[in-house]
Amino acid sequence: MNFILTRDLYVPAIDAWIDPGTPKKRAIITHGHADHARSGHGAVLATPETIAIMKTRYGEDCAGRFEALRFGEALRIGEALVSLHPAGHILGSAQVRIEGEGQRALVTGDYKRLPDRTAEAYEPVECDLLVTEATFGLPVFQHPKPQDEIARLLKSVADQPERCHLVGCYALGKAQGGGAARSYRAGAAVGAQRSLVAPVARSDHGDGLGLDAGAPTRPAAQCRAAAGDFRP
Repeated sequence: MNFILTRDLYVPAIDAWIDPGTPKKRAIITHGHADHARSGHGAVLATPETIAIMKTRYGEDCAGRFEALRFGEALRIGEALVSLHPAGHILGSAQVRIEGEGQRALVTGDYKRLPDRTAEAYEPVECDLLVTEATFGLPVFQHPKPQDEIARLLKSVADQPERCHLVGCYALGKAQGGGAARSYRAGAAVGAQRSLVAPVARSDHGDGLGLDAGAPTRPAAQCRAAAGDFRP
């Protein structure tokens, strides 16, 4: 059986790669972290938020052309349908579903199922072939609950107000998550770089900073044809 997707995340039907590590003619990008989003591609397909993050990090001309695809919309490229679905990882992060040749393949990219006000809520997607990220897939990884860790931090701040508290975390994603936690209080220096995304992107259903207080109702999937350089 021939799969619509190869092991290096190349999609022959549309002559495009998903999160390629080197510059390609066409690339579908799941999210803005540097191990997934690289500069130098000829054409990039991604969510509007991911495109905004890429342009801010790498410059307006970091790709030859950008095509934005919103959640709930399907893009026809030749005989295939491409759609993006919320991954819950960071602002604009998406799972990529490719439909064609009687198959539905889903590439999750990095995803998170826990609620997070700084990202669209993770959305389960039906598929026939699932390619999942597994950075922390081994049973040895048992992460504590975020609310418990935030409580520990705030207790330490209360017990030791004379001490400076610094939290080491990724500038994009984790820093915003710490700043957006409902229990965040002045005096806890959570994510000194948390302002990175605020001026970058807006959400269609949030508070203007890409922060979404709840999962919105998704419209029925709409389909449009690919334009310009993203047509094989």
